Amino acid sequence: MNNLLKRIKNGYNGLIRKIIIQAMPQNAEIIVSVMDFENNQNWINIKFLLTEIEAFKIFKAPKTSNTVLYQGISLLEVNDLFYVVFSPYCDEIENLEEVRKSDIYFGCKGIFCDILPYEE
Repeated sequence: MNNLLKRIKNGYNGLIRKIIIQAMPQNAEIIVSVMDFENNQNWINIKFLLTEIEAFKIFKAPKTSNTVLYQGISLLEVNDLFYVVFSPYCDEIENLEEVRKSDIYFGCKGIFCDILPYEE
């Protein structure tokens, strides 16, 4: 995951296209559009599959269609959980308090990523 975040420079100014949450088992699929800095800065989509979610928050401002990742995507590991934070509260997420102040985050046990061709 860290290599992917480096490749896309943490997804700064990308877009969240879709969030799908499954109740049983508690999983989520998030699709984002970001620039691929290893491929001439072309746009790509990335599908994140987050498994065994134990915590999450999704706040979306009224009258918005897509969420811009102004602060990119951050990753923090705490107590065997990975916290994936989309547009974090601050530049460097260092603890759970900062994670919880962010508008969109997931705490999960597994993270899987697929790089997809760009589409809106």
